[in-house]
Amino acid sequence: MMLPKYDFNMVDEEIERRVALMQAVIETGRVLRDRNTLPIKYPLKEVVLVDADPVNLQDAQSLESYIVSELNVKKLTVSSDKQKYDVKLTAKPNHMILGKRLKKDFKPVSAAIAKLTDAELTEMKESGQREILGHTIGFDELHVAYEVKSESGSYAAASMHNVLVLLDCTTDQEMMDEGLAREVINRIQKLRKKAKLV
Repeated sequence: MMLPKYDFNMVDEEIERRVALMQAVIETGRVLRDRNTLPIKYPLKEVVLVDADPVNLQDAQSLESYIVSELNVKKLTVSSDKQKYDVKLTAKPNHMILGKRLKKDFKPVSAAIAKLTDAELTEMKESGQREILGHTIGFDELHVAYEVKSESGSYAAASMHNVLVLLDCTTDQEMMDEGLAREVINRIQKLRKKAKLV
């Protein structure tokens, strides 16, 4: 069997970058839906991509129709302002790694890690490590998560593949009805297929 010759000139790196970002946003959004027990059949109001890089924000906007369709949300919002959504980094120590290494010092270091601010954790993320109570702690030795601290509590946040995604988890009756309608249509289509009416 003859294989076609690979032509590197045909690779469009811009399209690859945009599609990789789109996939990361969709995958992270699906994880948020799973964590909050929100099946994809029920529409949600909004997904938010927070990124300091304006190129990533433009890339996401250019593929908005795919993102909103795959996540079943009404709109995509892009922002470079993490503070606007009151998103904060939080950390807990990795007990398996740090517990073994620090032994008796684990408890006070663990308490100090829990008190690290968003700014300190962001700085630690960039540098890769931080000195805590005389011990050098690597960023990879922590369990880090994004939390939305706003009082409304409507957004859930997650970061995967270097993207920070927020999902508005509030549901209203109209959206629940829309989800139910989709489910009814889906079941009717399956029954038509089973009865060979399609």
